[in-house]
Amino acid sequence: MKATSAAEAVADLVADAALLAEARRVLPALEVDARQPSGRAGVMRVISKRFALYPQASRSEGEWAAWWAEYLAVLEGLPETALEAGMAAWVAKPSSRFLPMPGQLRDLALTVPNPSAQAFSRARAALLRADQAPSGPVGGLPPVEAALKPFPEPRRASPEERERVRRMADDFARQAAARVAPE
Repeated sequence: MKATSAAEAVADLVADAALLAEARRVLPALEVDARQPSGRAGVMRVISKRFALYPQASRSEGEWAAWWAEYLAVLEGLPETALEAGMAAWVAKPSSRFLPMPGQLRDLALTVPNPSAQAFSRARAALLRADQAPSGPVGGLPPVEAALKPFPEPRRASPEERERVRRMADDFARQAAARVAPE
């Protein structure tokens, strides 16, 4: 059963009661994988695993904090699976010699298809179609929307954490200015 399009994949799921029941069972996990914001740890996981391919300069703690702050501000609200798909597309580019800038990775994460989002979308579409059939939901199970829960708000940095990063960035800026200022 090799579907060649999203519509065919959905039709294949709807046509097979066992696959449809399995899709209903795993839908909440598929949704988490496809939609949950990556947060700080997810962004750092996706980017830092490419450090062997794109070596980084030696940085002080303040420099690293400022470097990561930019990536986190732009990317931590996106799903880790989308970031991973975007990063994989970046690595595959013949011209990629350095890590992408935060905006470049965001653009790729939002435009490159990722398998998790596709699986969730197809399973949800199949279940919605089956739920709307005259016979109702497969196996007398509740409709698909009842299985999905809203995501909690992503964790935001506390004022103390933001102030610590600001102090480290200020310290880094003072050190950098001292290195280039004439004596």
